[in-house]
Amino acid sequence: MSKKNKIIIKGIFIAFALLLFTNKIYADDTSNDKLLIIDNISIWNYKDNTWYKKDTLVNNGYFLVYIDNKYYGMYKVKGIKDFILYDNDNNIVPYEGELFAHTNNFEIKNRSFKIETVSEDIINEINSISGVLLKESDLSINEYIKIDLDNNGIYDEIINVSNLDALDEQTKYFNLAFIKLNNSEKQIIINDEVQPKDLLNAPIYNVKYIFNNNDNKYDSIILEEGYFSNVDETKNLLLESNNGFYNKVIIEKEQNDSNQIIEDKEGYILYIVLAIILVIFLLSYFIFKKIKNREDVMDD
Repeated sequence: MSKKNKIIIKGIFIAFALLLFTNKIYADDTSNDKLLIIDNISIWNYKDNTWYKKDTLVNNGYFLVYIDNKYYGMYKVKGIKDFILYDNDNNIVPYEGELFAHTNNFEIKNRSFKIETVSEDIINEINSISGVLLKESDLSINEYIKIDLDNNGIYDEIINVSNLDALDEQTKYFNLAFIKLNNSEKQIIINDEVQPKDLLNAPIYNVKYIFNNNDNKYDSIILEEGYFSNVDETKNLLLESNNGFYNKVIIEKEQNDSNQIIEDKEGYILYIVLAIILVIFLLSYFIFKKIKNREDVMDD
């Protein structure tokens, strides 16, 4: 084999190795994402103890899938908003119901729970907070959940009510959600008064999922924020506990500063690798030309 052919082969080999290395960097970064899919509404990525919104699903790994809060199996999930399940043979797996799925590397425990209606005692508590006299029939959203949120063996309570869509005219319209841990004081999460003129534009809330993240002492809660009209899109709200006090969590946008730094860094890596590949090919070409010219001179 001539010297010029050896140089060309070495250049191609190095370029190919660099391409494989770059592909592995991006594959590892994608596969390490801890993703949570909530219905056909949200994709959240959990990184460095922070939640981020993702617009598209890139991960090609397997997800633990729940349908209507019941475990359905481990499948690949693909799609943008209308998510589709695939089995090991890339066959579509049909499903009906609400989707909750997380990547296999994410230590999430999805809690099952039963939604009941509030008792008369709780209606009295609601009346004391709202300042009106309500009957159970006035509540268009009526959710009462009894569950052990802090995993200490004592049942806690989640109450979520609304009269925005009541059949009878109301003296006051409101959304109200609160939590009672270990029969202690109420932690009010949502307490929104809505004017009659804004009824069609105001959000309504439903308790959708309760899960535990990384064996935390306290479970997290997901509320769905929906609308009667098309004034806004349906969203998911996350409630997390800080030492027993629940608050709404801000889900950072994918394009925030911290994510942008990561994306820029990955972009620079790609550009650097491509630049190295280009330099290798140019050097190979010039060396090849130089050897060829030298051989031509010797032939003359």
